[in-house]
Amino acid sequence: MYRAVYKFDGSDLGTLSFDVGDRFTAIDDFDGGPKSDWLLVYSAKGQIGYVPSNYLQPDEIDVLEVLKSIDRAIDAVKQQAKVLPEKSKVEQLKNLRKLETHRKEFLKQHRLRQAHCPQEELCSARNDDPVKDINIQELKVQRPAPLPPCSLEVSEMLPANSQAETSDKDSEVGAASVEVRNTTAMHLQPTNKLNSECEVKNCTEQELCKNERLLPEFCRKKELETNVDGLGNELVEQVRRSTLLSFEKSKVAVNTMLSMMANRIPEFKNVIDKIMEDVTRNQTQSLEESSDAFRLNRILRELVAAKDDSQQRSWFLHEDEGKICSHLEEMNSIIDGANPETSRKVLEQDGYDAVQNLAQYYQMETRRSIRLLLLQSFGSMCALDSRIVSELLNSVLPLELARDIQDDLKDVQKLTYSALVLSMTFSTGEALPLQYYAHLNSGFINFLLEHIEVTDQDVESEQIVDGFIRLILSFNLHFELPEENIVMKVFAERKTAKTFTEKLLLMLNREDDPVKLFEHAHNCPNSVLKFVSDLYSCPETSNLFYTNDAKVLVDIIVRQLTDLSSGDKMRIEYLSLMHLLLKNSQYLEHKHRQTELQQCFQRISQDDKEAELDKRIVHLIWKEFPNEFYNCL
Repeated sequence: MYRAVYKFDGSDLGTLSFDVGDRFTAIDDFDGGPKSDWLLVYSAKGQIGYVPSNYLQPDEIDVLEVLKSIDRAIDAVKQQAKVLPEKSKVEQLKNLRKLETHRKEFLKQHRLRQAHCPQEELCSARNDDPVKDINIQELKVQRPAPLPPCSLEVSEMLPANSQAETSDKDSEVGAASVEVRNTTAMHLQPTNKLNSECEVKNCTEQELCKNERLLPEFCRKKELETNVDGLGNELVEQVRRSTLLSFEKSKVAVNTMLSMMANRIPEFKNVIDKIMEDVTRNQTQSLEESSDAFRLNRILRELVAAKDDSQQRSWFLHEDEGKICSHLEEMNSIIDGANPETSRKVLEQDGYDAVQNLAQYYQMETRRSIRLLLLQSFGSMCALDSRIVSELLNSVLPLELARDIQDDLKDVQKLTYSALVLSMTFSTGEALPLQYYAHLNSGFINFLLEHIEVTDQDVESEQIVDGFIRLILSFNLHFELPEENIVMKVFAERKTAKTFTEKLLLMLNREDDPVKLFEHAHNCPNSVLKFVSDLYSCPETSNLFYTNDAKVLVDIIVRQLTDLSSGDKMRIEYLSLMHLLLKNSQYLEHKHRQTELQQCFQRISQDDKEAELDKRIVHLIWKEFPNEFYNCL
């Protein structure tokens, strides 16, 4: 018998909560071996579970009381076994055997026999089997007894197809389970104020190896045979479905949990590592298995139905506005939070038919709330894949967005959204359909520049200006030849663009490219550097910068030529820009930073073979401007 000297709140599976003074009968501490940190006990309240041994002390009470307590425990376990489900009866059977053995050992220790105690008191002449009243066949289950309260139990780590193999080994498993409990229970430490007074036990490598050998043979064998392929993805899917965390955060949660389990249960570290590798590989589930794919397909069908609704074309306000907005909000949440590969697979079905349908729906829809949500959807889709950007670029969306921008300047939120999404569709530099240039022409560029060059600008106007500058830079990516560039023709006619050029130099100095919005846009040139190079490609636009601004541009080029290393593609771009600046601008009038430029050219000419193109540009500059720059070697 034991008595509690501290209060304990059992939060782990299989542990008991108790108060100071509660008494327990030990079930799993009769073998005379060293005490473990946890004891399997029967409480005075009729409960069976594990309690921390360092919260208890032996309770010296009358022998008859001890025997009565053991007998009550035996009777209680027998009654519980009759009503428990099949998978729990085998554990109760083992507990009954332990209690009976415990009773016999206790009688031997106190040298008590039937003759010394009354029959009705001691019940020492219990010749009947303690489990006589229980049908043994009913108690047989298809798995071994559960382990003490750890992060995971050995029985739970076994695959379902291995459970049938253990049903014929109950006797062996019973003995092995005791050893496993003694081994794994040492990893549990009571989570109470007593911890500060207890010494933390450090397991050495030798002890861990010993513990591994104590595991039953079938556990080690099944650990190696366990098929965990795809389990990592299933765990991430379950976490996301249950918590609504994003896909990336769900991966972090699963990895954190698995790392802790690997540390707490080193016997199964190999299996857990395989699961973690599965999470890291990020293999996409089939669309049939993904709840995100199911929801996204359902929403897309609903939106197609809304597009095809005949009333949608003739009525301005409908009762379905709230429903459609709800669908769009859920769709945006899925695209932003789900596995990007899952969203890509859903959208690419039927040749991106859903993307085209949404673009057509935007053209037909007039309600502001729905249009704003659709713009958010287009932005999220563009971030998924360059092929979706291409589909939107060749749809009716660019023309509709350009029309929106010119028709409504008062709605700042809608205007900035429209400019941003249109910049996204232009951001890859893919050629536009030729018929689109009838609307996206010099008139459209002049409209944008007029609002950029507004003298008085508040915060909202500043947002519009930045959005329009990004739009012009992205649109300029489509033109490779200066003579065909609509944007350069507009700037040549305007002669000046103070606000635009100042912001352009600021972005170039910061090495900021506002058009580089997506990671999948790898082969696109720097839009700012390309625009400045296009300006200096012909004399008509090369003097757009004021003299002081042109000097600042030279300062930026000198810094880049000094800092960039041999073989860097950006150094070639800046060398080409400097060549154009010398050729088409009025640089020779002020010759700003001429000495530093000559030193840069000299150093580049001495680079290794990786800088052949750089050397060619330097030699071309020396040849065309021999009086200002020359080879001094």
